Amino acid sequence: MPARLEARYKSLNAKHHHQRGSPATRQQAAAMNRKAVNVAKQAKAHTSTERGVAAQSRKSLAEGNEECFRVEFDGEEAAKKSKGWGPGSPALPKRLARRAADMIKISPTKNPFEAMNKATENRDEYLSTLVAKAHQTSLKMEAARARKLRNELDSGTFFKKWKKNGKKMEKK
Repeated sequence: MPARLEARYKSLNAKHHHQRGSPATRQQAAAMNRKAVNVAKQAKAHTSTERGVAAQSRKSLAEGNEECFRVEFDGEEAAKKSKGWGPGSPALPKRLARRAADMIKISPTKNPFEAMNKATENRDEYLSTLVAKAHQTSLKMEAARARKLRNELDSGTFFKKWKKNGKKMEKK
């Protein structure tokens, strides 16, 4: 190859193929990417494990054990001792309580299966009306054919349509 073309080839090759590099470089980059993906998976698993442990500890606090108990005082009476903190949850802030109440008011209270059953009944009723209309129409068409045939026979002319070489012809 001439020196000028070889220099041009090398410059273009370096310009456009420098990102890919040699196979060894690409393998190293792939290994680094694999390592990053595995680290991300480990971090995600760790957070989900932490959430599970936190939920379990909340549950054990609510249920209680030998080391976790609650003491309640009812005025002048003796103290009552029971296990755990109890199943109750803290009260919602006023703003969230109002929002929840509004959402409960506007939320549908109907059973969705009732709506599905009603839709099925409506669909069946509609299809039965379509079948009835089709049957009525076919009866009307049959009656019209009978009238037409009777009129043709009364007038003495009878037309029969038949095909000859793919063309429709009428015969008296």
